[in-house]
Amino acid sequence: MRKVFISYARANKPDVDQLVEHLTELNCQTWVDSSLHGGQDWWQEILRRIADCDVFIPVVSHESLNSGACAREFDWAENLGKSVLPVALERPSPALPRRILSRQIVDYSNPEERDRAARKLGGGLLSLPPATPLPHPMPQPPAAPLSYLTDLVEKLSSPHALSHEEQRQILARLDPPLRSLDPEERQAGRAILDRFGSRSDLYADVDRTIGVLKQLHDEVRGKVHTPSRAAPHSPQRFVDDAVAPPKGQPFNHLPPPTRNGEKAPSAPTVMPLPKPRPAPIPRPKPDPHRPLSGEWTTALPATLLVMAAITGAIPPIRALSSGYDYGISVWYWQTISRILIGIAFSVLAWSAKLFSPNAAPVGWFMAPIMVVHVINDIVVLTAISAGKCTPTCIADPGIDLMRVYGYPLLLGVAALVGIAFGFAVFASTRAAWAPILAVWGFCGVLEAILSYIAKVDDQRAPEADAVLIVQNAILLVAAIVMYQRVRPNRPIKQTPR
Repeated sequence: MRKVFISYARANKPDVDQLVEHLTELNCQTWVDSSLHGGQDWWQEILRRIADCDVFIPVVSHESLNSGACAREFDWAENLGKSVLPVALERPSPALPRRILSRQIVDYSNPEERDRAARKLGGGLLSLPPATPLPHPMPQPPAAPLSYLTDLVEKLSSPHALSHEEQRQILARLDPPLRSLDPEERQAGRAILDRFGSRSDLYADVDRTIGVLKQLHDEVRGKVHTPSRAAPHSPQRFVDDAVAPPKGQPFNHLPPPTRNGEKAPSAPTVMPLPKPRPAPIPRPKPDPHRPLSGEWTTALPATLLVMAAITGAIPPIRALSSGYDYGISVWYWQTISRILIGIAFSVLAWSAKLFSPNAAPVGWFMAPIMVVHVINDIVVLTAISAGKCTPTCIADPGIDLMRVYGYPLLLGVAALVGIAFGFAVFASTRAAWAPILAVWGFCGVLEAILSYIAKVDDQRAPEADAVLIVQNAILLVAAIVMYQRVRPNRPIKQTPR
C-alpha cells in the first residue's frame, strides 16, 4: 500500500475529498492535514508526513499556486527526492511553474469525468518509481508559513509602550504580508494589524495609516471569503474572490503525459506568473475621532488652558463690572493666565513634533513670547502699583513705550502664533480643537488693535476688554474639546488565531 500525501488549498477541500476516495479505492493510504489531532505541532507533523510518504500529490489550482504553505510543502518533497504526481483541478496552462509542467499531470478538472481521471491517476501511480531512502544528512526543513511574523506578535503583546520609530517599523513589516498573493499570509497580516490597532499608545500618523491599510485590505478581500483549511493551532488559509478567478475558467490544454523512464517534453518557454503591482497607498484621511498621541499630551494642556481661560477672564470682567473702579493688582491674574498659556503651548508643541512636524516649530514660539509678555506686564503693573503712574497716564517714557506699544505688539504676535499653530495642526490631524485655537488667535489680533488705539489716546479700552472676555471663553471651549478627544486606556484585544 502506497502512502500518499496530498498538498492542497482549503478552497479545494470538496474536490480533495473526492480525490481521497479515489485514492482509497486504488489501495493508497492518503494523508491530508485534516488528519491532524489537537495538540500536535501542525507544521512539524506535515513535514514528517511528507518525509514518510511514497508519493507527493500537489493539487494544482489558482488557490494552491498562491499558497505559501503549499509551495513550502512542494519544496520539502523535492528536497527529499519524493515522487511527485500533480493533479490539476482546472485545465492546466502553459503558464504553470516549470516544476509542475515538467511532470505528468492528471487532469481532474471535469467532475463528470473523474472516474476516468481516477483510472489515469492509478496508471500514473504505477508508473512512478519506488520510494527512495531519505537523504543523509537531512536537508534543512522549511520554516513554518508566516513564522517571520511571530516576532511582531510578541512585540505587540508587550505591555511596554512602543516608540514612534518602532511603530513605523512594524507598519513597514506588515506591508508585504498585507499585499501578498497568499490568502493565508494576507489574513495573518490583517489579524496582526487589528491587534496593532487596538493599542492605546499609537501615534496619530500610525493610527491613520492602520485605518487606511485596513480599508485597502477590505477592498481587495471583497465581501465574501471562504474559510481556509486549518490544522489545529495552525494559521487559517483564506481565499479571496478578488484573487481567485471565476470558477471553471480553463487553463488551456494538457501537456502530453510521460511514461516511467521517458524524458518529459520540454515545456514551452513562458513568462512566469506576474506578481500584482502593489496598489499605491493613498494619502491617509485624518480621523477626527482619534487622539493625537498619548492621553496626557492632550489632557495636560487642556487642563492648563481651562485654568488660563478662567484666570484670564477675571480682570476684564472685574474692570467692566466695576466701571474701572478696581485695584490694579487684579491684572496679575492675566499674568498668571499668560504663564499657563505658554506652558500649554509648549506641551502641545512637544506633542506636535510627533504628529505634525510642521506645526511644532510654530508652537514653540508661544513660550518665549509669553515670557516677554509676563515681564512687560509685571514691569508696567509694578510701576502703576508704586504710584509712579496711572493706567492711562504714564510719565516714564520707557514704561509708556512698554504700555502703549509693547503690550499690543506682544498680544498681536501671540495671537498670530495661535492662528498659525491652529491651522498647522488642523491641516495635519483635523483635530477639532485646532480651528477653535485659531479663532482664539483672531480674537487676540482684534484685541491688540483695540488696545493699541485706546492706549495711544490714553483712554480706557472697554471694547478690548470685552473681546478679551470672548477670547478666554473661546479658549475654554478649545480646552473642553481637547478633553472630549482623550480616549480612555483599554486593554490589548487578543485576536483569535
